Amino acid sequence: MTVHIQNGELTTTPVSKAFNFVTIPNAPSSVNSDAFEAQICHAVGAHKACVVMCRRTLEQVCDSMSAIGQTLYDKIRNLQTQGIISSEIFAIFEEIRFFGNYGAHPNDDLLGDVTKDDSSSVLEVTFHIIKHIYDIPETIRKLRSRRGL
Repeated sequence: MTVHIQNGELTTTPVSKAFNFVTIPNAPSSVNSDAFEAQICHAVGAHKACVVMCRRTLEQVCDSMSAIGQTLYDKIRNLQTQGIISSEIFAIFEEIRFFGNYGAHPNDDLLGDVTKDDSSSVLEVTFHIIKHIYDIPETIRKLRSRRGL
């Protein structure tokens, strides 16, 4: 929320209206909801929370793709085995998973020094993955349809 004082009057604007947030039209609402929250965290300077929400977003991606596994690592590996993600996307998933795990385990917390640049990078690659999984296949389908395939 942003707070403004103008002419002695206090007004507030919800964070969701104060910033331009990205949603991925072809992604499930569970993925967009957590990605939206990650963006809010980043926008208000809650950088640790942002990277943890990015990890949660990717777990939602795995679940929406019916990935099999007990742990997030297992689910990510399953997506790779199924050919849904490449080894490059797997590596990005892993980095986000590591950052998020630090937030879940404060005794091993390496998040104490998470900077705005760190959370920006994690958020950026999170959206790269979401677009790769949900938008790119739809775009390819539309292009093929235009060619009559």
